[in-house]
Amino acid sequence: MKTTPAVAIDTIAPAPDYAVLYDSIRMTMCGASLADTVKNITPLYFSNKEHPDTFELRVFPGPVAASLSVFTIKTTDNRLLFCDTFHTHSLVSGIFEPDTIPQKGGQAAYEKYMRSYISSFTRKQYEDYLHKQVTTFFESIFVRADEIRHIAVDITVQDDPLYKKAMKDTSVKIFYLNDYEQDEGGHYFVYSAAEKTAVSIVSAD
Repeated sequence: MKTTPAVAIDTIAPAPDYAVLYDSIRMTMCGASLADTVKNITPLYFSNKEHPDTFELRVFPGPVAASLSVFTIKTTDNRLLFCDTFHTHSLVSGIFEPDTIPQKGGQAAYEKYMRSYISSFTRKQYEDYLHKQVTTFFESIFVRADEIRHIAVDITVQDDPLYKKAMKDTSVKIFYLNDYEQDEGGHYFVYSAAEKTAVSIVSAD
């Protein structure tokens, strides 16, 4: 990702709200587009220990700013365990998060820096970033129970029995998925044998 080095600024005139520019850029992303469907199909053990389930992320063709993506989990006999549909631009939102920001100059310096930073990306950079996100989507999808305990003050338990089981039984597979439509937070899921599907046990802000 292209980054712009942070510059220390002591005094600067107030800059317009970069969030307005961000919304404008996200609506087009310089025309970034996919000519064909892009997929990541990965076998992972989730619902049982004997056979891996099929984790699939499918990004449909068209403008990145307007197309949709679908994440599904299916068993070996093609039974659907989980499905989530979200806007593809959500997969690219991380590109707008710089590695560094100005340490001086206050809000005005920060907004000036961010306006320059989020305006610096090209169509190819958006498309390359999206392809990388698709390729690595499942690399760190599973989490440990202690990772959830670590953020306990910021979570909401949604299924108490399954949550307690997941916290005690290390054999329970837990996966995390961002709440892409909200641009923040996400959910932790486990497999429910009773419901024969993936169930959210915890939501995190």
